[in-house]
Amino acid sequence: MVTMVALVSKAQKIRDKDVPKKVMVAFQKNFGSAKVKKWEKEGSNFVVELSQMAKSNLYDMQGTLLKTEIKGMDLIFNKNGEFIKEIKT
Repeated sequence: MVTMVALVSKAQKIRDKDVPKKVMVAFQKNFGSAKVKKWEKEGSNFVVELSQMAKSNLYDMQGTLLKTEIKGMDLIFNKNGEFIKEIKT
């Protein structure tokens, strides 16, 4: 089953300290010391927008990476964090 969530829905800006530990650990594992522009809470998911490459990433509350938006494309992952497909935007 593929979980897809649009990153354009109503998101609420949050502070780093309000991001669940599992999400923060997963982000740091995936992107190391990438500079965070902002965090947002979107429903029960969390979006991190990075300063580099106009990139944003969508995580669920367990820290599973669901979607990465890179300028010109979306990368879609399943609930196990495994890459499924690329969609040109």
